[in-house]
Amino acid sequence: MSEPKYKSVSVGFQVSAETNKLLTEAAERSRRPKAKEAELRLTDHLINFPDIATPGRRFGHQKDSQK
Repeated sequence: MSEPKYKSVSVGFQVSAETNKLLTEAAERSRRPKAKEAELRLTDHLINFPDIATPGRRFGHQKDSQK
């Protein structure tokens, strides 16, 4: 069997104070750890919006995406 092309990795990056607030509030609502909330939200976003121009301006495969 061949090795998978990609494996799970840990990614570290800085977020703004506002993003930290939003992520913290979302994690509290879902009762998940903040890291798990960030992982789920990043995965969901990448599936739903494969490409992004800038924050708030998206293009992708969904009907409601902005061009």
